[in-house]
Amino acid sequence: MDVSIELEKSSYPEQTVRKSLYWLSEDYQWQLNETENHWLITIFVSQESLEKATSRFHQLLNDFLLRHQLDIKTQFLREKIIFSALEKIANANS
Repeated sequence: MDVSIELEKSSYPEQTVRKSLYWLSEDYQWQLNETENHWLITIFVSQESLEKATSRFHQLLNDFLLRHQLDIKTQFLREKIIFSALEKIANANS
C-alpha cells in the first residue's frame, strides 16, 4: 500500500521536503516527484503503518519548516556575529 501527499511548493521549500524525507528513510521507502507548483510524495507502507508513517512525515516536515524559518530570521544576526569576530581577529593581528 502507499499514501500520496501533495504539498504546495510555495509553502514548502525543497530543502525542507528533502530533509524530512531523508529522516523518514530510516523507517519507510518513499518517492518524490514534482509539478510546477506541487511536491508529490508517495510513501510506501503497510496498512498497519499508514497512520504512523504519515504522522511521522508531518512531524518531520513541521520541524524542518520551523528550522528553515528560524534560519531565515536569524541569518543577519549570525552574519553580524561572524563579521564582529573576524574584525576582532584582524584588529588583533594589526
